[in-house]
Amino acid sequence: MMHESVSVSFSCPQCHSSGKVAYALWGADGGIRLSASFKCNSCGHTFEADSHDVPEDVRQLFYLENGRWVLKVIELGSNRAATLRGLRDALGLSVAEAGELLRKIPGEVADGTRVEVEVLGRMVQAAGAVIEISRSSS
Repeated sequence: MMHESVSVSFSCPQCHSSGKVAYALWGADGGIRLSASFKCNSCGHTFEADSHDVPEDVRQLFYLENGRWVLKVIELGSNRAATLRGLRDALGLSVAEAGELLRKIPGEVADGTRVEVEVLGRMVQAAGAVIEISRSSS
């Protein structure tokens, strides 16, 4: 299971003391899970939340802490049609979008947090593609 985490300053909604929210992003073959937790050291107020989606503002925190990662498809493999169908499913693309993607191969097909890209990479690799995952230079 893949994992990465970040913390950010946060004002307690009860007493307005300064604290930190911890975000953890977990990846497995079934997808990703984002968890957020906060406990105020002054008044004891707590909250926790879980989601399968990563809000853009939280994604930006992961980028600042751990960088942006890219998924490159080097080649589609021997069964191009099955691999392209797997890519469509993994990336949630329409037929037209898959056609656009095909023009990018070999090359970058997705970016995101390390966990997001690794989960996508496993799905795309299982579909038969030869992939490469790396930290973005930009």
